[in-house]
Amino acid sequence: MNPPGSTRYGPSGWAFHACGKCWRTANRRESAGTAKFLRTPGESWIPRSKRSSTRWRRLPGPRTGNENQISFGQESDMKILILSDIHANWPALQAVVQAESDFDYLFFLGDLVDYGPDPEPCVDYIRRTANVYVQGNHDHALAFDVDCGCRQDFRDLSLSTRAWHQTLLPLIDIAFLQSMPVTMHTIVDGHHFWISHASPKGDLNAYLQPDEVVAAGHDISADTILVGHTHIPFLRQVDGKVFLNPGSVGLPRDRGNHAAYAVVESGRPELRSVAYDVQETIRGLRESPLPEEVVQRLIEILVKT
Repeated sequence: MNPPGSTRYGPSGWAFHACGKCWRTANRRESAGTAKFLRTPGESWIPRSKRSSTRWRRLPGPRTGNENQISFGQESDMKILILSDIHANWPALQAVVQAESDFDYLFFLGDLVDYGPDPEPCVDYIRRTANVYVQGNHDHALAFDVDCGCRQDFRDLSLSTRAWHQTLLPLIDIAFLQSMPVTMHTIVDGHHFWISHASPKGDLNAYLQPDEVVAAGHDISADTILVGHTHIPFLRQVDGKVFLNPGSVGLPRDRGNHAAYAVVESGRPELRSVAYDVQETIRGLRESPLPEEVVQRLIEILVKT
């Protein structure tokens, strides 16, 4: 039963009760210029005091528009921010975007959902901001209610968090996940990028080592091949072609307490990472309805050093 009083709805379905003490996430259906909010089965009201006041703060977007082909000129200081595997970790995404707030162009390599406590602001930000994006295996699994193709120890974590995330995301975000392409080719300043999640060939579930990525992408007509999925960054140049995995923003497997990403600035690719408030992410998991064993396993991965 809803508590007494009215409800006001913020952007992307974030809802705050008029009492000012609690909030909930509401599913939203948009049609004919109106928004209809649907109550999620089993939905509960949570005291706002248990959530950070900055948790849902909007992040800056790119300085450029949404064109898929842009010419910046030879002397451009154009900066591309490359993100992958955010996995509903909003504090990590906030830290990256704030550290690289002067980016011109945003590429996203897939996997917005599963594992973390905050799928809605993460999906909303990428949906509104990314210039180029592709679907990850977890995005596909949640959007179409199918298996994620993970190894067994991560599959259990994925199944638990996915069932929860499906109750949190508004319909507009589910539709976005369904519509994401598997591969993308884009040209920026005359430089050709080929973008996919796991394999340059478009297999969402392939776990490829760097040498295998090079082998799979050697015959693709592009200057730079971008992949994610493994949560382990690498950067190589083979026969004049760049192969890059930025690692994971939300759940790195090589270093805890940091969000991994990459930038291409003035034509130079670079792997980077930034520390973030992992305790905020942990608080979100502990306040969630997830089983305790799932929460503990996710915390172990988040703080791994």
